[in-house]
Amino acid sequence: MRKLEQIYSDLLNLAPTIDNFQFYTLLDEIRAIISDEDEKKAAKDWKKGTEDIRVSKDKVITAEVFRNKNHPGIMIHRSINRDGKWMSGWNISHEISGLRIGPIYSSMRKAVKAFQEHASGVDWNRSAEELMNDPAAQKADAGLCRATR
Repeated sequence: MRKLEQIYSDLLNLAPTIDNFQFYTLLDEIRAIISDEDEKKAAKDWKKGTEDIRVSKDKVITAEVFRNKNHPGIMIHRSINRDGKWMSGWNISHEISGLRIGPIYSSMRKAVKAFQEHASGVDWNRSAEELMNDPAAQKADAGLCRATR
């Protein structure tokens, strides 16, 4: 069985010879499969659970989150707006305060990669006040904001 990436590449080469609607439908299906596989690989060391997440001053919702035993104090989850509606992105959040760290990422894989590259060396299992006064945590947050989303 050929890899999906190769099929995707071949499909791009065939683009001029097939119907546009059919082409883009197939392309979207392939992208979805590749994205699902990437999410599974990224989540390998991150265990799924649930957590109450405060989305506004008076609204809390229960959400599916991913935690890594090597990084207590951090969770990765789908983006949620202040109304409690799901958005198409991923957040890295501080468990104790519920505050988002860095930007919204387009995939879990990108959130995990950015966290590993910029923030995995920080002890996140502390209060938000302590983290705001820690130069390493400030540097990590800045690095996450610059990371590929």
